[in-house]
Amino acid sequence: TGQGAPAAAALHQAGNHDATPSKPLYFFSISPDACNNPSYYWVGPYDPVSKRFDLASAQGPIRLDLGNVLYAPNILDDTAKGRTLLWGWGQEQRNKVDVYDYAGCLTLPRVLWLECVGDALTSAAGAIGAAPGLWALHQQPLPELVELRHPHYSWCLQDALPPGVSDLIVDGGAKMHVPNVSGPFLDMELLFQPAADNNDNEPRCSASGLLLQSWSSGPEGSAALIYYWDTGVLEVVYEAIDPATLTFSLAAPGARRVGGPLQRPPARGTPLALRVFLDYSCLEVFTGNGEVLTARVYRGSAPNSSSSSSLGFPNSGIDFISVDGPTRLFHFAAYEMQPAFRSSISNEEATTASSPLPSDSLLNGMERVKLVSTAAGIAA
Repeated sequence: TGQGAPAAAALHQAGNHDATPSKPLYFFSISPDACNNPSYYWVGPYDPVSKRFDLASAQGPIRLDLGNVLYAPNILDDTAKGRTLLWGWGQEQRNKVDVYDYAGCLTLPRVLWLECVGDALTSAAGAIGAAPGLWALHQQPLPELVELRHPHYSWCLQDALPPGVSDLIVDGGAKMHVPNVSGPFLDMELLFQPAADNNDNEPRCSASGLLLQSWSSGPEGSAALIYYWDTGVLEVVYEAIDPATLTFSLAAPGARRVGGPLQRPPARGTPLALRVFLDYSCLEVFTGNGEVLTARVYRGSAPNSSSSSSLGFPNSGIDFISVDGPTRLFHFAAYEMQPAFRSSISNEEATTASSPLPSDSLLNGMERVKLVSTAAGIAA
């Protein structure tokens, strides 16, 4: 699958560079071969006469997404609002082999534009990144998604802090539960950084992020969205359970990891901004600098509770965590989301969507298919 279209819906100046390219720049993306390969993109010139994209002089190939589920990206030129949008498909990454009534989903729409970033992109450790060049692709969630936030079910850290307090310190090894929101559709905004950068007497935070707790047992369950401050790596860690203590541990043997180093990480001493979306098992993470990580987290279905929100889920099952040293949390807001499309799916069907289909229902379906095929053959 390949897609090419203008990516310069909006350009922003950085440093002393001219924020307007000398020639129009185009975005070209491919999903090579099988859908389990990463999608890559290039930014460069396109000749409308020969209808050829100049790969030789373009920046790339660069991974479009740090995760392992995005494939077949498609783009839309939104001429009404002067912007370029991208959708992709999110494949399944289940470990548990079974029969399910769905496979794959569409990602959230992303707005694309180019930003002037200088002569090189660097990692948190100072090494030159994988996409040197003057321009960098910036991806952000569609702004209209805020209209899907539920008007009555949300939580904001600033509203919970005492008067005069603007942030919260989460100690190393501690967890801060995300209250007041629940359900399968969540939108979260975070801004945080290590709290002990200027104090050598305190242990420095090595990583911060979100712990996504499981509502089911087995190999597919809890996961953690983690950012490592020294390496600039953003990743999702699965099955990170210490066998001795049965508690979460980044050093747990056999833990799976999906992600990689950010090309434009926050500079040392500056916070990381994240926008995190959960749509059942589909996790989409946008950084403030325009990079994305899409992954699957199969937490299962939460038990119903009469005292919970209107969606029937008791809590978010999400904690903010800090590893080793403390993290300063400047902003955290969480919102329940309403579906973007009207659906005839009942609440009961939605609750059991992540559960395997009963084997007898599959066999009944196969029998019906055979009967229809036989009847069609006789009629022919």
